[in-house]
Amino acid sequence: MMSRTLLRNLQISFVYSFKVLQKEIQSFVGVCHMRNSQKGMTLLELMLTVTILVAIVSVLPILMNAAVKSTGGDLQHQEAQLFFRLFCKEVREASRITIVGDNVELLKTDGTRALYERYGSSIRRRVNGTGHEIVLQHIRKLKVVQIGKKVTIEVELQNGESQKRIVFQIADEA
Repeated sequence: MMSRTLLRNLQISFVYSFKVLQKEIQSFVGVCHMRNSQKGMTLLELMLTVTILVAIVSVLPILMNAAVKSTGGDLQHQEAQLFFRLFCKEVREASRITIVGDNVELLKTDGTRALYERYGSSIRRRVNGTGHEIVLQHIRKLKVVQIGKKVTIEVELQNGESQKRIVFQIADEA
């Protein structure tokens, strides 16, 4: 969404700049030729306009590429934020938490079991031993530590960014 807005603003600014330049060129060429009341464009005006247009259009892909690259990291960051929200919510609602290596099993108060486990370079969530829901992709490391009702989860993403959350179990143990 941010890149669409950025691209739209770039497009508007280029169109505006092009129109302003075209008017400046026309007035400059008009002064040079001391035009009578002729209507239309001279060959010189057309060549200058096309040259400026080509220069602007040649810069556009570079700017678009930079905008797309900048949103890639943002997307991975947003995906991690969404994962942490879901994980923290389920930890707060869990009546029992069991951590073995990279696996976190949460027993909810309604009796369902949610299992978060490392699956290649992803973290997947399974409910009652079934399903295959990828909740976070492109990770290097996953570390989960529980001390009492405090659960600390740390994830290192493929881009090198490391994110950590601390959440407390609120529900009473069954």
